[in-house]
Amino acid sequence: QRFEGGDSAGAVTLAEAASARFPDDPAAHVDLARALIAASRGIASVLEKGDCFQAARAALAKALDLRPGYGPALLQQGQFLVMMAFRNGDDPTAGETLLNQASADPGLSARERAEIAFYRAIAARTRGDETGARHGFSQALSTDPSFKPALLAQLG
Repeated sequence: QRFEGGDSAGAVTLAEAASARFPDDPAAHVDLARALIAASRGIASVLEKGDCFQAARAALAKALDLRPGYGPALLQQGQFLVMMAFRNGDDPTAGETLLNQASADPGLSARERAEIAFYRAIAARTRGDETGARHGFSQALSTDPSFKPALLAQLG
């Protein structure tokens, strides 16, 4: 709720408390990573953004140490790598590999499956494959019609 209400710092504080209280729960560490990445969007300092990303990577590594192959953690790592490749014009293959591994987790929600399709589409767009990108955005929306990033990506 704090994140949705725009209180990124509060969301990070709560997620840190949850991961400390439930250190053996990989979901708590993934939630912390998500909160840190979301909070980084509101930080102007490149160094402070880097601190958020480093802490998020550490939280995801902890989640995967606890449960190797944990889909939500692999999804977050894959998303991060695909978006870095997209922004920098690099090869998104490393991120796609993680997304493929994440998709094998039968416990993923429809939203998480839509995210996988969306970031595969971003990887296709990074390679200049607009047909593949549009297909991926459509797949994301057929998986979760409320997934707004895919809808917006199709419009633009």
